[in-house]
Amino acid sequence: MCYVVAKNRYAHGCYTYETQRGQHLVELKRTLNDAVGLKGVEIMTISRPEAYIEYAPYQIIEDEQEYIRLVKAMRDASAAQRNTGRKGKKCEAMDRISARRDEEAVIEDRYETAKLLWDNGEHDYEKISKIARLTLEQVREALSVQSV
Repeated sequence: MCYVVAKNRYAHGCYTYETQRGQHLVELKRTLNDAVGLKGVEIMTISRPEAYIEYAPYQIIEDEQEYIRLVKAMRDASAAQRNTGRKGKKCEAMDRISARRDEEAVIEDRYETAKLLWDNGEHDYEKISKIARLTLEQVREALSVQSV
């Protein structure tokens, strides 16, 4: 059992959906990442909500389709919050830093996807590369970090 967490970087709390590890989780995270892109919404997998108080309060959604709908709506809310109060070069610099962090979060999720695929028996690097949308070098890096 695990939880998929969707966190708006510019707001308090998150949406959470309880699910099983495996291919379905990989597909769900891909769907969510494709939907929110680099719009200030982080998608991550955790094992126990009580261990990650920084995301609290958790709003646990029991229906997967409702969860997907809510996460997609977060994208627009996050973009609106991010664009509030823009002034001058300092805000532009912060926006670039935030965008870089968004990109790093997407790559981190893709590394996690590669690890999940490996743990679930998929050992074809090219297939993992295609599913996780990583280069072969990134797949090797993700899997070498896992084995350390």
